[in-house]
Amino acid sequence: MTLIGELVGTYRVLAVPYQDSFCELLKAERTATVLLIFLPGVKIETQEEKNGFLNQAVSIIQHNGITISVLKAGISSGHPYFATTYTDEVQQVLLDYIKMISQALRVTQGQQGNNHARFQILMSILIQTTKHGARPVRPAFNAQTRPMQAIFDTRTKPVQAIADPYTRPKQDTRPKPDTRPKPVSVPNDLNSRPKSVISASRLQPIISSSSPRAEPSSAQLEPSSAQPETFSAQPETFSAQLETFSAQPETFSAQAIPSRSQNQRIQQVSLLSRIQRVPLLSHIQRVPLLSHIQSIPLLVGIRPLRKPLKIKWWQLGIIVALLLAILVASRTALYTFVPAASATVTVTPVQKKLDESYPLSVVTDAQNGLMFVVGRTIVFTSPQRTQTVNATGKVVRPATQARGIITLAQIHLTTINPSGNFLAISSITDAQGRNIVTDEKVKLIDGGTVTIKAHVEPAGAAGNIPPNDINGPIRIVDDKTEAPIGTGYIFNAQSFKGGTDALNDTYVQQADINNATRTLSNQLTPGVKDRVQKDIGKGEKPAQDIQCSPNTFANHKVGDKVANVAVQISVTCKVLVYTDKMLHDQAVKIYQSQGNKRLGNDYGVIGNMLISKSATTRRNMFIMRVQGIWSYQYTPDRLEEIKRLIAGKKSRDALQILHERKEIQNVTLMTTGGLGNTVPTSSNDIKIVISKVTGL
Repeated sequence: MTLIGELVGTYRVLAVPYQDSFCELLKAERTATVLLIFLPGVKIETQEEKNGFLNQAVSIIQHNGITISVLKAGISSGHPYFATTYTDEVQQVLLDYIKMISQALRVTQGQQGNNHARFQILMSILIQTTKHGARPVRPAFNAQTRPMQAIFDTRTKPVQAIADPYTRPKQDTRPKPDTRPKPVSVPNDLNSRPKSVISASRLQPIISSSSPRAEPSSAQLEPSSAQPETFSAQPETFSAQLETFSAQPETFSAQAIPSRSQNQRIQQVSLLSRIQRVPLLSHIQRVPLLSHIQSIPLLVGIRPLRKPLKIKWWQLGIIVALLLAILVASRTALYTFVPAASATVTVTPVQKKLDESYPLSVVTDAQNGLMFVVGRTIVFTSPQRTQTVNATGKVVRPATQARGIITLAQIHLTTINPSGNFLAISSITDAQGRNIVTDEKVKLIDGGTVTIKAHVEPAGAAGNIPPNDINGPIRIVDDKTEAPIGTGYIFNAQSFKGGTDALNDTYVQQADINNATRTLSNQLTPGVKDRVQKDIGKGEKPAQDIQCSPNTFANHKVGDKVANVAVQISVTCKVLVYTDKMLHDQAVKIYQSQGNKRLGNDYGVIGNMLISKSATTRRNMFIMRVQGIWSYQYTPDRLEEIKRLIAGKKSRDALQILHERKEIQNVTLMTTGGLGNTVPTSSNDIKIVISKVTGL
């Protein structure tokens, strides 16, 4: 049986619309989609058969009034095939066509040399043996080898052949006894009639074209020019024939006399007219026979003598043949319609190979779908270990000055400068010895009040003076000559702020904690890994490398201003493991699920499945390849159903029913006992044997 994907000639099979052990209709492709009539039941064994098939293959197929062009005829693996164009209409016509061919080929089952017989049947169906319109030509009449036959009226009895007008018998020189019969006397009632038996007036209707009998063609009756046109009849020949004629007065019945021309006919009539008054019995022996007359029935006034009926050998042969044909037909009918005692049906179920690959991932917990395998996670954590390290973060900050506003009021100038009087940057000391220094040069107006920005020296938190730290009269001097030029009243209405002392501190950085963690982790990790490795069981395999991570705790967080920090850690290692059986079982589960969806729930895997594993670049993923042979599974109920379908059917009809079932690849039927070969009517007498399907 041809499977999908196989090559027939140069065509790859795409689908199998019809298939049995003799004929297959295949949908295939090469450069375009075609339909193939493939004949696995016909094997071309000799070079002569191959040449005959290829040289005389049909170019068209005609069926049910439809003509289909044949694109190519060829031989694949010793079996013939035809390629036609593909359409739905062509497919329907060819389905019926190949079923007819299959039925014709099936009649050769069980015969010796049945393959040669199938080839001959195929050639008779598909090969054009004669040109269109040619008909077999009937052999021409051979006057040299065929004796002349006498043709009579339906009321007379035909005489035996007189002589062959074209073959002269070999002369016998030995003396022969006189076997001529005595002359027969004519009755008295005939004396009143003319003495002649044949006259021109009675011969004329026979010769004319108005005779009811069709005149034979000249090609059949005209003798060869190489032979004499006349012959002399032996007297005793006519005398011996007289007893076979019926006495019908004034009646003459003969085959139309063939002639070369109308003149010859006139001469023949004249010849017969000249002898009309010659007595019959005394002169008939001397009448020369005309060369073109095959036989002339002679009429006399006496009753013929009856001869006993004799059965000739060819008649006996016909009777025996008819009896044998009736006997064979009766036996065939009896053999065809009468049930046999038992029947054995051997069924080879359909088998298909499926080759599939599935990507399977090993995961830690169950997930939706079939492409996952839940592995086992092994985890181990070490005891805690602590390490104290110094804080490496440093903070260095200089002292800052306190700043504020002072007010100079009640200004009284004793010397007025035409260009203006200005107060230069100057300082004043409070009661605690802190210097308040002005930050800007201001213009003084007699009797006015001004505010001046100032800071405290030295820098530090001590410069943050409270309000009215300075409060009292002041003498104003010239900034160049330092000569007094006036007086005023100075005070600070608000406190000075922003003064800070210098700072030099340490604080905790992330690097301090990380360094301590790394040191402790390097010490603890090897021992934890060894412990995890020991927990991997027999047959288990890691889906990945052992993964380790530290668990860290510090008594200070990053940024805390401390001199040192204590770091406490433990190390946890884990690994995800699986077994080949996990992957194997999951791959089989997926393979069976998808196979049943594709083929149906009535199919199952026969024998073993070939399963292989290969890794991928993705983490925890493997490619599982599964190969297996699928076949139809017969249950007791399905076997009983088959028995009911074929019970009481003729063997040919039962095989046809079984071949049409899609789950059957091949089937044989054997009947035993009884008078016929029809399937028994009782299912108990039917045995179904399922052929073993070999798996991988």
